[in-house]
Amino acid sequence: MNTKKISTNEIYTQKAKAAAEKAAAERAALAAENSVNIFFYINSSYINKAESKKLETLAQWMKEHPDFTVSIEGYADKKTGTSSYNMTVSQNRAKAVMNRLVKLGVSAERISTAFMGDTKSPFAENSK
Repeated sequence: MNTKKISTNEIYTQKAKAAAEKAAAERAALAAENSVNIFFYINSSYINKAESKKLETLAQWMKEHPDFTVSIEGYADKKTGTSSYNMTVSQNRAKAVMNRLVKLGVSAERISTAFMGDTKSPFAENSK
């Protein structure tokens, strides 16, 4: 019987390679989509773990493509608050995304922000 011994170093290398391949596939999908949607809880600008992962992928992609810039649009819905309040929510959301990207190593000069408040929705309204 042939038995192959695999060291813990080989296992680690295999796991690291698989993780790197997964990350590369996520960045390729990001480039194909040409947009990233970050979702927030109602009246919040907190970036949760799942949304943070999207930003980590975007930041890595931007590091690999230094000629690209990103435009961040902050939104809020009409369901809560006044238009003025929702504008503040959208500003806080856009700034939170920008600050996270900067913290992840993307130059602030490559980032622009726009605050939409509740005047424009990034998604089509439900028709039914």
